[in-house]
Amino acid sequence: MDQAARHWKDQSQAAGVLWRPPDLELLNQYHERRGDDMTPLQVDFLLASRQAEQQRIVQKEQQQQTLQRRLRVAVGSAIAAGVLFTIALGLGYAANRSRIAAERSTEEAQHLAIVANELRTEAVKSEIAANKLRKTAEASEKKALIAQATAEQAQRDEETANREAHRELGNAYWQRGVSARDFEHHDVRASLLFTASAMAFVNANEPGQQRPTRFVERSCTTWTSAARCSTVMTRG
Repeated sequence: MDQAARHWKDQSQAAGVLWRPPDLELLNQYHERRGDDMTPLQVDFLLASRQAEQQRIVQKEQQQQTLQRRLRVAVGSAIAAGVLFTIALGLGYAANRSRIAAERSTEEAQHLAIVANELRTEAVKSEIAANKLRKTAEASEKKALIAQATAEQAQRDEETANREAHRELGNAYWQRGVSARDFEHHDVRASLLFTASAMAFVNANEPGQQRPTRFVERSCTTWTSAARCSTVMTRG
């Protein structure tokens, strides 16, 4: 111990030459038994060794605490990283599902657009067909109006021809001195028929009222239209 103390003094009290356990424990035991016999240098060496050991213990504890703190930080970082990874994984899964849903929505929108286009095309075709039908109906209506007008004109022509035939027959009787009253028919004839020999005609308003009449003179160009006939006739 005395040599160690002197060496410590010669080394300018360097901490590296101080005693550490288990030598320091033996020195403490010796101080408890023979403390009064120790020189001041030996006591200073003992106190310096104790102080150095205390500092070493404190440093070791501080290092352990630092290591523990670093370990806790590392564990916390790892946990945080795991949590962040889990969150990122969940977000990625949600983003993937959103992307799939968006793609499906896009496909459905494209399909709906195609269907809408087809419906629009069919609507155009239907409109064209409706226009054709409307034009056909208008043309048919015009034809029907023309046919009706033609029929009405034909009816008016027939009525005019009947009146002309009656007037000419009446004039023929009057020219021969035969009164129109003797002819017994003063209105428009319902029928005017010529015999097969073309020498007589039958006129009547109703069935059972037929009365034959003979030709005395004729200058008709046709036997089918009394309106164009200028035959002079008397009662037969």
